[in-house]
Amino acid sequence: MKKIISLKLSNHRSFFSEQRIFFGDITAIYGPNAGGKSNTARALAFMKWFIINSAKAEIVGIPFEPFLLRAGNALPTLLETEFEINDRKFRYSIEFNGNEIVSESLIELTSQKEKVVFNRTYQEISNLSTSKKFGFSESLMSKTRKDTLLITKAREDNNDYANLVFDFFLGLNVITCETESLRQRSVELLQKNPHMKTKVLNFLHSADFWIRDIKINEIETPDELIRGLPFNDEVKNNIRQKKSISITTTHSVRNDSGDIVGAAQFYLDSQESAGTRVIFDLSVLIIHAIEQNEILYIDEFGLHLHPDICKYVLAQFRSANNAQIIFNTHDSSLMNILSRDEIIFIDKNQYEESVSYPLNELSPRKNDPFERHYRSGLYGAKPFIEDSI
Repeated sequence: MKKIISLKLSNHRSFFSEQRIFFGDITAIYGPNAGGKSNTARALAFMKWFIINSAKAEIVGIPFEPFLLRAGNALPTLLETEFEINDRKFRYSIEFNGNEIVSESLIELTSQKEKVVFNRTYQEISNLSTSKKFGFSESLMSKTRKDTLLITKAREDNNDYANLVFDFFLGLNVITCETESLRQRSVELLQKNPHMKTKVLNFLHSADFWIRDIKINEIETPDELIRGLPFNDEVKNNIRQKKSISITTTHSVRNDSGDIVGAAQFYLDSQESAGTRVIFDLSVLIIHAIEQNEILYIDEFGLHLHPDICKYVLAQFRSANNAQIIFNTHDSSLMNILSRDEIIFIDKNQYEESVSYPLNELSPRKNDPFERHYRSGLYGAKPFIEDSI
């Protein structure tokens, strides 16, 4: 089982002062445009990417995006997560600027006390006597560049604690507007698990789509075209090995009486709607997250999707045992099916800093009409539009 419990961040993009956001099995994050919702997703996506890639030779320097609206800001960025994996709880924290890791720590949260696995400050481990027992030694630190995470180097040694951290983040699937290769990920999962195709079709049918079948077609680049390219033989052979993917959907063709008399093939990317393309990719990731008890964070949830389909997606997670979904949305109608402890708000204060607060902090009653109160401005975190035309 994998769960993210909280995210703490400061001096990252629109966040300056320290904010901590707690997540449940279902967490909906609301706020105005440019309020900072997407930056929470980006923070987790960055942590995952950096943990996996920080030791690679081609990674030079750290992508550093501090808060830019505070004069003289020389503070590092802080990103920290508390999470659960295999019935064990951990807190992993990093502080960094564009050149180096300022601090990094891993703490196991036991029922009795906090067990510090390692605590790094710049290029030194402060609890060296105990961290050695867990595989985080001076030798490992000496092999770790100042812009590389110690947890990443420990993974290279198959360290048990590093493996747990990696397993958690590999099970954290963040989908933002900048997410690349989303379709590739969906196709890989379908090809790896043939049984998933039936489940995706069932999902689409339940969401009231008319798709009867899905086919993934591999397209080879014509050899005569490859031979004419201005590349060496090695590059040309790599192109030959990589096949393009085309996905087609099948729809029923009917006669004037409404009887099915044939089938028509639609290209997913050119002949299906934007909503169909979105729900196809999401359905694969949703099914995978539920089957594997993983975490799905969707930015702009509801974009191109009817609210009833969004409600259907949330119902799938409610019926799952251990899967977790977090999403940013503007769809206030979903508040009608959410509980008061499932709603988080992110807004900007008078200094243009993003701040977060849970609905529970506003002491709502259990049966309050959350959507109506939110739309009336009672909870904040919404745009106030003045008629200036």
